Amino acid sequence: TGLAGRRDPVDPGLVARALGDSYGLHGTLAPIATEKDDAFRLDSPAGQFLVKVSPPDEDPGLVDLQTAAMTFLARTAPQLPAQRVVPTRRGGSQVPLPSGGPFPRILRVLRFIPGLLLEQAEPTRRELAAVGEMLARVSQALRPFRHERDRRLLLWDLANFARLGGVLADSAPAAYRPLARLDDRDEVIDDSPGQR
Repeated sequence: TGLAGRRDPVDPGLVARALGDSYGLHGTLAPIATEKDDAFRLDSPAGQFLVKVSPPDEDPGLVDLQTAAMTFLARTAPQLPAQRVVPTRRGGSQVPLPSGGPFPRILRVLRFIPGLLLEQAEPTRRELAAVGEMLARVSQALRPFRHERDRRLLLWDLANFARLGGVLADSAPAAYRPLARLDDRDEVIDDSPGQR
C-alpha cells in the first residue's frame, strides 16, 4: 500500500451504520484528508471521535499493529496525549467492513484530539523543540512494545532513505530531484503486504 495504494473512498452511509450497530454512536461525519485511510471526525452527543477506515488493499495485520501500539501506550504511558482506542459494544477494538479489494476494510474509533496540523501553524523554536521532545517520549514508551508485524519495511523510516530513489520521478519540482539522489544504486521500497 502506501504511496502506491489505490484510493477507493468508503461509503459514509456504511460507516454511519457500523458506528451505530457496533459502537452505539450517532452524529455527523466530517471527512478528514489523509494519505490512504478514510478518516472522519464524528460529532456526536457522546463527544468527538476520530473514525478511521483502512483501504481495501491494507493488510489487516498492519492495522492491528497500529491498534496494538495505541492500546499499549494507553496502558503503559497514560500520561502521554496519544489517541485512545474506543472499544466496540462487545469490547473489541475494530470492526471489519466489506470491500472490493483483497482484504476487508477495518473501521476503528479513536478519541479525537483537537488541535492544528503542523503545516497550519507557524511554530516557534520552542514549540518545535516540544514536538521533538514529545516524539522522543513516545519512542521511549514504545521501546518494549512487540508485535508480529513490527519488523516490516516502512516507507517513512529515514533509515531507508537511500532506497527511495524510485519515487523521485513523481516528485516535484524537477529542478530539485538531483539533490535528493544519493547515487545510481537508489531503489524504491515496496511496502506491499508481501514485503516484510
